[in-house]
Amino acid sequence: MLTVTAYNARQKGWAMPDNLYQWCAKSVAGILERQEYTGCTVNFKTYTKSLKFKKRMENPKENRRIFEDTQPAIIEWGQWERVQALRANKRRPTKTGKTSIFSGLVYCADCGAKLYYCTCNTYKDDSQDHFVCSKYPFSSRNPLSEIRSSCGNSRKEQLLQF
Repeated sequence: MLTVTAYNARQKGWAMPDNLYQWCAKSVAGILERQEYTGCTVNFKTYTKSLKFKKRMENPKENRRIFEDTQPAIIEWGQWERVQALRANKRRPTKTGKTSIFSGLVYCADCGAKLYYCTCNTYKDDSQDHFVCSKYPFSSRNPLSEIRSSCGNSRKEQLLQF
């Protein structure tokens, strides 16, 4: 799909940019966050407190009016919901710069708390990468509530099913 700049250049006869299909990550993130791209019309996203107060305030989601299927969808509804769930979880890189695809999605089987991704710099391979329960320092439960990410692909496939 052409970028907005390339599309406008083609329509108006301007010089074409070098990268016709290279979208900026911020633009893609903005598209994936907006519900309008699922084919819905979202009204009453902002409001003003009074006529004298000109600043626009964001309306809570329960006060918005959503009309579904008013236009062709660019993103399927299921994909949009999955993206919202993934973007709701912060995936901060560790001190080594690594991140896991399961960060923010894996929970402890004992207490239900999130599992933190831990790694080290001393090993070149991923043999020491693991997840640790976020309540581990504070709980009196079994301290072995962790999942090694190098236990094999079968463990990763089990995690992907969730």
